[in-house]
Amino acid sequence: MSFYKKTNTMNGVVGATAGYEAALVGGKPDDLANTSMHNSLEYFHSVLEQSDWAWMAVCIADGKELLDTLALAMACFGKSIKLSFTIARLEFLIDTIIMRRQRQQPS
Repeated sequence: MSFYKKTNTMNGVVGATAGYEAALVGGKPDDLANTSMHNSLEYFHSVLEQSDWAWMAVCIADGKELLDTLALAMACFGKSIKLSFTIARLEFLIDTIIMRRQRQQPS
């Protein structure tokens, strides 16, 4: 489904964020999370749009930074069931990554 066919997005019926616009103008919608975004919520929303969750998990460099972003998103969009479910899924992925890193570190 293309970005503009979505009906219930964060920005309205067919609204696109600056990140979407940058990706579409660049002609690389798959590079959405790599576009220049000044707003952490836009970054968070673009990560949610990525279909390859494993790719996203590999790209997480700082779990605490992403958790802070998730907390902000939950405060702003707490009433959205779909977003809340996605946030829970992301938190589970972050916890899994943190546990794997802890197991890999020598004692």
